[in-house]
Amino acid sequence: MMLRLVVVCGLLWGMAQVVFAEEAPAVVNDAPATVTTVQAVVNALGPGFDELYNFTDGEWREGVSASLFNIKSRKLHLASIRLGYSHQDELVYNSLRLDLPGLSQRFIPDQIKGVATTGYLKTLWAGVGKYGSVGPFVGYGFDDDAVAWGLTLGGQVSF
Repeated sequence: MMLRLVVVCGLLWGMAQVVFAEEAPAVVNDAPATVTTVQAVVNALGPGFDELYNFTDGEWREGVSASLFNIKSRKLHLASIRLGYSHQDELVYNSLRLDLPGLSQRFIPDQIKGVATTGYLKTLWAGVGKYGSVGPFVGYGFDDDAVAWGLTLGGQVSF
């Protein structure tokens, strides 16, 4: 009897949501605001794909990560503290990802920048450096029940 009462109450609640659905704006009703919100979320989280080299077992792993905290100086992105997950060995990891283009723009003197941003190096920074990052990671692998640490190479998405 109690189960029937719960089911009936659930159905009534569900129908009430359908009847009064016009009160909540749909995504299509305000598409520009939705795009702006999605861009803000993506820029805040900075989702990324990582290649992890685990020093404890000497193997490469793939993982995904999101930014917990971004470190900026003079509006240049320098680094981010990230939380990630690798599905291969159920590894949860933290990493400090250094943004190479931001670091070079912020800390390399202007005399050297002129040499380092010409020709091939400029093309390399434009391709790899726009989204690429590198840094150490430390985490815990639930498959091995062991701490893992190493180096992460990867990229992150931003608008």
